[in-house]
Formats: sequence, C-alpha cells, structure tokens
Amino acid sequence: MEQSEPSKETSRDQEELTYLRDQRRLLWSLPTGLYLLGTNYDKAPHLMTTSWVSQVATSPKILMFSVEASSKTARNLDHTKTFALSILKTAQRSLIRRYVKGDQVVNFTEDLLEIEGNTFSLTSNFDPFVPDGVGMIEGKIQSKVTFESHFVFFGEVTNMALFDSECDVLSMADTKMNYGG
Repeated sequence: MEQSEPSKETSRDQEELTYLRDQRRLLWSLPTGLYLLGTNYDKAPHLMTTSWVSQVATSPKILMFSVEASSKTARNLDHTKTFALSILKTAQRSLIRRYVKGDQVVNFTEDLLEIEGNTFSLTSNFDPFVPDGVGMIEGKIQSKVTFESHFVFFGEVTNMALFDSECDVLSMADTKMNYGG
C-alpha cells in the first residue's frame, strides 16, 4: 500500500503547534519566584499565590506584580490599595498550592488568623503575611495597567521585614508548577 505525502496544510498545522509549544516552554523558562500576596477587604483576609513580581524602581521603591483580572485579589487591591507580599523559603513550597484557588477557609479572631489551616500575621493595614518566611514587603498601590487576562499593579514599598536571610528563596523551579506562555 502506498503512503501519500502529508498535505502542505497538515505540515503547516504541525509547524504552528510546534512553534506554540516551544514558545510556551521558552516563556516558562523565565526565572520567577513564588510568593503569597496578602490582601484584606471588608474584614476578609485573603492570600493568593503569585509569581510575576519584580522591583521596577528604586526611588521610590516600586514593585510590579500581576494578578488575574477576575480574581478576588484584584478586587481587594482596587478597594484597599494595600498589600503584603510574603517571600517564602524553599522549605515552604507546600504553602503555594493551598492559595492558588480563590475560596479560602478563614478563622479570624482578635488573637489568631488562620487561612486554610495555616497561621498568619497581619500588617498595620490588616493584610495577611507569612511570619516565618524569608520576609515580608508591605505596600500601597500607585497605579494599575489593564490587560485582557491580568492587571499589572505598581505598588510603593511602605514597610518591610527580613525574617531569615540564611535560606534559599522559593522559585518556580523548585516546584512542578508552571504558569504563563
């Protein structure tokens, strides 16, 4: 039986699929950290896993981070304009997956804040952060850029605390996760 040659259209489709796969892999290769972004609106502390964070200015100190446009975190940031970014240790990688989804079980009293069974501290603006991570950066939103899928927020650093400078910082490479592309 004689095999026919693949059509030019099939070949182009395969090239396009290969290009898209390679593009996704290349974008995934950009080094990114993994952080917990804490917000609080209407007495409802909330945490979200985020990976797209960078310092973009030194005077004043400005961080840039991206969150999904439809997320609870985006709504909280629009209302309060404050946040707490927790920088995590590689040993804390198990925290990351717990805060990917929007709905969270919160136990919030005067003396205790538990979200999804983990204990957190609060900033002066009541934004939650990990008290035993590498550190915490507190900030105030200065501006926002809107894209179809995400908002990019620019926040001025208002306070920070270094808890442990002798450990490795968690990054995407430390997990089997990938995002973007």
